[in-house]
Amino acid sequence: RANVPIVLLDCDLMEAPERSSFDIVRADNQQGGALLAEHMLRQGCRRIGFVTNVQDAPAVSERILGYRTVLLKHGINADPAWVLYEQDLQASSLKKFIDDRGLDGLIFKDDHLAAQGCRHLAVMGYRAGVDIKVAGFDDAPAAKLLGVPLTTIRQPVNDAAANALNLLIDRIQNPNQPGRTLLLNCELLIRESTRGPNRIKAEK
Repeated sequence: RANVPIVLLDCDLMEAPERSSFDIVRADNQQGGALLAEHMLRQGCRRIGFVTNVQDAPAVSERILGYRTVLLKHGINADPAWVLYEQDLQASSLKKFIDDRGLDGLIFKDDHLAAQGCRHLAVMGYRAGVDIKVAGFDDAPAAKLLGVPLTTIRQPVNDAAANALNLLIDRIQNPNQPGRTLLLNCELLIRESTRGPNRIKAEK
């Protein structure tokens, strides 16, 4: 109401297909999901599950869409039952999820949930990166510090900040232009949790 210029980060204030008048800078989460799925397929996975503890979050929905799109591109049925939603992830439900569907790969909605999942896998006797490939999102500091370093998607945080500032300056100078969405590429960081016995170059 006060005509203060605003640039939104990560998502809009309105649910699709509605669109606010604000500029938005966000990572391409659909691309991130696709990058992880493509990488895990190259590593030999054919039944990849997605694990999340939140429902209807736009970023997570986009990650799932990217992962499913790649599976379909490779002729793999993107079964809705391959997505596990559990607010408080338990070892027993994760084991059932893997065993009932014969999964050989798991993508977690973020690195913190992936770390929790890796602890459960270790208790169950699964070796992350060998018995089952595991990946996350966000490149959290803990991703490198796990017993098996985690393959993850790094979001372009610095680029998002720089571009948001540029959009804000431009918005101040041109206040009446339509709202713009700037979509930034993500980066795949390959570590031991998806390498297993297949030795390929990994990010240090």
